[in-house]
Amino acid sequence: RRCVQETGVHGEKLFLWSTHDIVILTLFQNLGLSSHDCIERVYLQNSTEDCLTFPPYASNLIVELHSEINQQGNEEYFVKVFYNNDQLNFCDGTIVRDKSFIGCPLDKFISTVQSHVVPNYKEECLVDDDNNVKGPDDNSLKVWLMIFIITLLILIAFSIYIIFKLRRKISKLSEAKVLGQDTVGI
Repeated sequence: RRCVQETGVHGEKLFLWSTHDIVILTLFQNLGLSSHDCIERVYLQNSTEDCLTFPPYASNLIVELHSEINQQGNEEYFVKVFYNNDQLNFCDGTIVRDKSFIGCPLDKFISTVQSHVVPNYKEECLVDDDNNVKGPDDNSLKVWLMIFIITLLILIAFSIYIIFKLRRKISKLSEAKVLGQDTVGI
């Protein structure tokens, strides 16, 4: 939506990101072009299903926003998605080999990806307005400190118990040797 609102002299014309293959695979799944089940069938059952699987090295995914004036004189927006030079039709989840495919309406693109967008990533990722990671609040720090102290006390108590039991056993063994008894049962 920002691209549509900011087109013009100062609006961005190109957004470029670099990412890992697993993120591209996640984008395929979000666009309905792949799924865990499909990938499983392709790799484990040697299916010839036409779904997108793990991208090869140096793959690219291009999302283009286009506009066109319709017959009523209104500007309509549509989205084209290309993967390694193949156009993808996420409207019906197919790979389009025909370059004349016009694309999917922008509204369809937004509705397809909207359910996968985190509504408030700053809250979810615990970052402030400058994208700096927020530290823990005082209450959570107190809780973790209490858990640490209790765990430490339990470990100390257990160590004292073990030391007490070992000393007792050593003292019984020493008594048995002094008295010349057999120490097998002790």
